[in-house]
Amino acid sequence: MRLQHLRRTVFYLFAATLLFCLCACKKDDTNSFASGTPSDSTVQSSLLPLPLDPDEPLFRSLTSGRTFSEQPAFYPIMVIIENSGDARPQTGLMQADIIYEAPVEATITRFACLFNDTLPTVVGPVRSARMYYLGIQQEWDCIFMHYGGPDLSGSEATVYGSKYDYIRVRLNGIQGKYDDYFWRSSDRSAPHNVYTDLTYVKAQYPDYLSQRSEHWIFSDTPSSSTLLANKIHIPFVSSKEPNVEFVYDSATKTYLRYENGDPFYTYTVDASGNTSTEQVAVKNLIVQYISMRTLDDADHHRIINMVGSGDCEIFIEGKQISGSWARNTASDITHYYDASGEEILFAAGNTWVALQPDTKTITVTP
Repeated sequence: MRLQHLRRTVFYLFAATLLFCLCACKKDDTNSFASGTPSDSTVQSSLLPLPLDPDEPLFRSLTSGRTFSEQPAFYPIMVIIENSGDARPQTGLMQADIIYEAPVEATITRFACLFNDTLPTVVGPVRSARMYYLGIQQEWDCIFMHYGGPDLSGSEATVYGSKYDYIRVRLNGIQGKYDDYFWRSSDRSAPHNVYTDLTYVKAQYPDYLSQRSEHWIFSDTPSSSTLLANKIHIPFVSSKEPNVEFVYDSATKTYLRYENGDPFYTYTVDASGNTSTEQVAVKNLIVQYISMRTLDDADHHRIINMVGSGDCEIFIEGKQISGSWARNTASDITHYYDASGEEILFAAGNTWVALQPDTKTITVTP
């Protein structure tokens, strides 16, 4: 007990000394701060973290690796969000911990957004599901929200039927019994205007907890390599260049998303109802090469088997890591490995997973 008391005393003395020094440094910057243009030294000082109390444990989120003083509840919700031109800017993308992007019809992609650390009050536009997104849902055992989907009896592409009974909570907006969970915005035309409130969802299912106990590994010293990666062009199924691009921003150690050469923006609505706009930025980018095929049906639905293995390229903090992915069964998680077979250590923060057809390759600019 004496040792613990001594450690705490040293910690608080160090913290107090640091704060005193910071305050003393700020005296010379009073004029610039009052004018609304703080000097560089003021900004840097305000961002210096206090030392962590060695007696206070930190707990990592299973979906982002962010640290908390208490173990956060594992309450993941997956929402299918549209990505056609009429759907942009979407709302809530920067509040998602993980986003999966895959082709749907023609060259259009769609997002499966996994929320856990933050449950925003406005998310959308919500659109229909595809069978491969239900495969991703199984990996996370999350609440699954969508607005319709292929109802094709006997077809591989259907998103209905007993084979999906493993989904414990499924909120399908096209079914009238879930009308309370969705609404249509008046500032956009249907079908690009369906939104949802994830705090309302949690209020209706307060006891839901994912049964998935483990997932990816996050670290303060994530995996790295000697290969630089400044810009990544992801074609998906399009022949257009540029299509989807991620460009590294060294100041924030994130990759900024672009589409058709333009910055890709998203709206964020905070708890007070205030809306802000920002470019989508991600800490971890995974390009997962995967087999895709197209059915010869009226809508040319795509089939993607989320179980199996293949190559992948992973981008963290401006570096490219070539490796592989593997998911042995539908009840397993997807593991990502580097070229030596070591499991990838991801940086704390959000992750973007691009499901890239293995018939096309990405382009990386150092």
